[in-house]
Amino acid sequence: MTQADALALYTPVPVAIHMWFADGAGWAYHPDLNDEVLETIIRAVTPDLYSSETEAGALRFSEAGMLVVKKSRQAECKDPRAQERNPHLLRVAFFSPLAWDRCARLNGSDEDHFCRGISAQLAKLVLPLKRGPSDDLKIWVAAETPQSLPMLAAADDQTKESEHQSAIESLSRDNTQLKQDNSDLRRINAHLRRAVPTTWQRLAATAVIAMLTAIATTAVLFLTGLLSVSR
Repeated sequence: MTQADALALYTPVPVAIHMWFADGAGWAYHPDLNDEVLETIIRAVTPDLYSSETEAGALRFSEAGMLVVKKSRQAECKDPRAQERNPHLLRVAFFSPLAWDRCARLNGSDEDHFCRGISAQLAKLVLPLKRGPSDDLKIWVAAETPQSLPMLAAADDQTKESEHQSAIESLSRDNTQLKQDNSDLRRINAHLRRAVPTTWQRLAATAVIAMLTAIATTAVLFLTGLLSVSR
């Protein structure tokens, strides 16, 4: 496996840390966490930040994504004012929806085991010396390789193309049948048009014959009557 292939199996996860610095408490964070995301993170972990627990781990949901939170004691604190305040660290790994989905598909549904692994990585991070952005606040987490996503997209495109082609063929068959039905209707219409004069002719001839028959019958009866009278 090449280095590029190995890196493709992992996704970078930015981290934010709340701790005591020499000038007081505050947040340090990876530059990928913009102000809006950072505010969302702070709102989501505020209960953990001010809870009485000093050793805890949790999975939290925020409006921007999923958070893996690790709270622990801050053994070394350069701010003397914090010594009597039981100083602690709050490390937060931020997963965007896409990153969380990729990691969850690879690591399975055991969230507790997954979060313990993230917490172990958070504990190994070198603590920043000052608040604000820090490029070092980032961990790498195993995730579903993105190379498989284009393959899935290509397969989906092939399925759509096949369905589209089937629809075209079905429409073509329907169109052919409609043309055949239209041709049959035209032939029937032409036949009827030819048959109408013939029918009228037959009806007229029948009427003439009936009329002549009636006249002849009347004439015969009249002559018969005349003969009877003459006798």
